[in-house]
Amino acid sequence: MDPAGKVIDQIGVLGEDPGSAWDAAGVTGATGEHTLVRKRAVVKGNQGDWILSAGTSEADSEWIVYGQNYWDNLGILSEE
Repeated sequence: MDPAGKVIDQIGVLGEDPGSAWDAAGVTGATGEHTLVRKRAVVKGNQGDWILSAGTSEADSEWIVYGQNYWDNLGILSEE
C-alpha cells in the first residue's frame, strides 16, 4: 500500500481463500511451489486487480511462471 492506503500491487484476492495456491498464467497453483516473474512489459503494480494480473494463459498474464526456486532473473528485468 502507498502512504494513502491505496493498494499498489497484490498477489491473490483479498478475503478469498485460494486453498493451497492461486492460479496464474494458466498454471494451476502457480503461487505455491513456483516462482513468478513479472513480464518486462509490466511497469507498475496491478492496483489490487489480481484476476486481471494473473490472466488465464501465459499470453494474457502479467507473469511468467517458472519451477520452484528459479533464481536466474534475480535482480534483472525479465527477457519476456
